[in-house]
Amino acid sequence: MLRRASLFALASSARALVAPPPARTERAARLKALTTPDIVSAFGRMAESTCVAEDGKSQTSAKPKWIPAYAERGGHVPAWRTHIFGDNDVVDFDGFQAGLEAMEYEDGLHAPPSAAARSYRAPGGAAAWILCGGGDADLKLADCAAALLELSPEKDGVHWSDFDDAARELEKERITDWALFKEDGDEWEASLSDDGSGQLLTDVGVATPPAPDASSGAPPPPP
Repeated sequence: MLRRASLFALASSARALVAPPPARTERAARLKALTTPDIVSAFGRMAESTCVAEDGKSQTSAKPKWIPAYAERGGHVPAWRTHIFGDNDVVDFDGFQAGLEAMEYEDGLHAPPSAAARSYRAPGGAAAWILCGGGDADLKLADCAAALLELSPEKDGVHWSDFDDAARELEKERITDWALFKEDGDEWEASLSDDGSGQLLTDVGVATPPAPDASSGAPPPPP
């Protein structure tokens, strides 16, 4: 009975020493608090005044209205593909950020005017990475187009309202992820100061096996 209790205590200590899940750590570390200028800054770089509908019809607007939800359609190659992916089919997080930052900013249709958004804002870029399908691994061009298509109700391009709504949901998720990460992190830090956290199985009170009966002639148990 004592041995079973000791093993249970060891298992509990081991669980306490497990660090927060890597995916949650990555996400909480990468996402920053979003402001309206952050979101406007990303949209104003990716949006265009030309977009091709699913039926192949070209649409135009006086101001940038859509983030085209395709990598190529009807001969139109979106600016985001040219600047972020270039001739490649995959991009990493840093390459995505560099490409997005290099894109020219224009006030998007229906997006709130923001002087601050004209300067590149890293939190908005990090949010755009995730909204475009990015994660801990490199982002594929096909996955980026598919993620944008999912954000587009009309399957042509992502409007300001679509992008803004998705970013706001992402901000809510960020707050939840960070709260959970912080909770796990606090438990992990606390476990490091636990007097029993570094003990080995032989140190947690496992009952010492009884000495063999000398009259039986059995060899002693291994140490």
